[in-house]
Amino acid sequence: MDRRSIRGSESEMQTLSNDGKVSEQEPAENPGEELLENESEHIINMDDKIKIEEAKVRAEEENQQASLLFDDGCRKIDFVLVYPGLNSSKELELRETFEKNLEREGLELEREERKDGKYVFVKIHAPWDVLTRVAELIPLKMPIKECDIDSKKQIWCFESCANPLALDPTIVPKQTGYFTADFSRVREDMFIIDNKDTFFTNAQRSLIVNELLLRTQFNANDSSKFGVDKLLKLGVYSSAYPLHDGYYWSHNSITSESKPLNDRHVLYEMWASAKKWYKLQPMDLVRKYFGEKIAIYCAWLGYYTYMLLLAALVGLLVFVFGLASLPFNTPSEEICDKEGVGRIVMCPLCDRNCSYWSLYTSCVYTRLTHVFDNYATVFFAGFMAVWSTAFLVFWKRQEAVYQYNWDMTNFHREEHIRPDFEVKVKSRKLNPVTKIEEPFLPWYRKIPRQLTSIAVVLFMVFSVLAAVFGVIMYRIIVLSVLYVAPEVFLQQNAKIITSITAALLCLICISLLNMIYQRIAIWLTDLEYCRTESEYEDSFIFKMFVFQFINYYASIFYIAFFKGRVILAVVWLNCAYSLLL
Repeated sequence: MDRRSIRGSESEMQTLSNDGKVSEQEPAENPGEELLENESEHIINMDDKIKIEEAKVRAEEENQQASLLFDDGCRKIDFVLVYPGLNSSKELELRETFEKNLEREGLELEREERKDGKYVFVKIHAPWDVLTRVAELIPLKMPIKECDIDSKKQIWCFESCANPLALDPTIVPKQTGYFTADFSRVREDMFIIDNKDTFFTNAQRSLIVNELLLRTQFNANDSSKFGVDKLLKLGVYSSAYPLHDGYYWSHNSITSESKPLNDRHVLYEMWASAKKWYKLQPMDLVRKYFGEKIAIYCAWLGYYTYMLLLAALVGLLVFVFGLASLPFNTPSEEICDKEGVGRIVMCPLCDRNCSYWSLYTSCVYTRLTHVFDNYATVFFAGFMAVWSTAFLVFWKRQEAVYQYNWDMTNFHREEHIRPDFEVKVKSRKLNPVTKIEEPFLPWYRKIPRQLTSIAVVLFMVFSVLAAVFGVIMYRIIVLSVLYVAPEVFLQQNAKIITSITAALLCLICISLLNMIYQRIAIWLTDLEYCRTESEYEDSFIFKMFVFQFINYYASIFYIAFFKGRVILAVVWLNCAYSLLL
């Protein structure tokens, strides 16, 4: 339905309402008939409004479906490239070469310019032969037979009860399990292909097109110039992205017996909604829509959050114990006794401009310390040690379940060579298994690159330690300056002011160094010429883990083992130096 049909329905409804008004103007024989006519007119107007809203909803749904297709209304948009309307001649040449090579690969392109002319959208569609060819190259695991393994379990008494955390099976039905195999065009008839348009999911179609975009050359004279990611860095394209399935919201909620628009709509209302925070995650639907990598991360995050509920409960009990035992804590009660131990006069906190102070002034600090640091805290520390070990063991079991259900047990063995490695590495070596020459990086080129990465990582680690040392020196200097300040407020709150400002300075240093190192880690990983995507990710994760571990926890190690001792050592050396003089 287009806008003209909406206008037509509105005009028809207006005619109905006008007919109602005409009947209203006719003289009524008695007041009762006039009242009935007014009520019928109100009912007609309400029906008109409902019909108009339904027509608008249908038009929006049809418009959103049309926006996912080419202008012919048949071919689906699998990827979109965006570039500004005004470009230099060099950018125009690179883009034309890139798009011609995409068409040679079999992709179909359609361009659409925005009304103001600022941006041009290049819509990409992958036909069936391209999808099958790249799916065989990756390779993708596709269904060959519906799973017929009997998974009946022994039902206990509590399993027969309704689970308040489970999602409504009528809205999020259980995904059908399949036996899968690597896709092959030669054995295409063995796969379950009911409809070629829906055989590959939207995530798989986007993955296939993205694979071609990363491998396509954009410079006819240089084979090392390829990939849409480099074109994005050069500014030839301003953006590259796949489309969602459609709108994520509707005028009517799914729970109100309304049909969901698409999988995105279901995920928005049943997974991303704050109202469903306590529900289990629809992991099969997340995997279908976003892919295995994002799905396994969401599964880990959800499992970690649920396991933290137990730790949070024990921590809350420890906190309550601290509050309950506060009246029975002898040290805090004695310090807070103004007539007893609290009357003890303490020595000044500094040599100059510091006055004597009563022990009672530290009453609040002592009580807060007991609330968070009491006898139960020792038990909580031991509990967390056991909890962390149990979490790792139980997560491995849960991960194995996802790995089996999603058929990802042999994922690492099915990886192919990265396009960047295949083009930049010129040396070739015969693979003893496949008997095919493959790109090979010799040791005399690999070792210098790895040594460079190690040297840069060590330099950044020492930079973090230097930043921590700088914060320590800041604490010592500022604390000394505040103790000799003429203002009484600064003298009394010297430790608090120093701690707060030092913590903020440490936070700024951690955030700044993390931003800088993330860019350096990407550059170093690209420099190493990793052969597969797993090697690339493992190398990048290792660099980030080493740096972030030092960056985030160096200040905590300082607080745990060195804070106070460093300042005392400096004071002792200062006193010793004064005595020697």
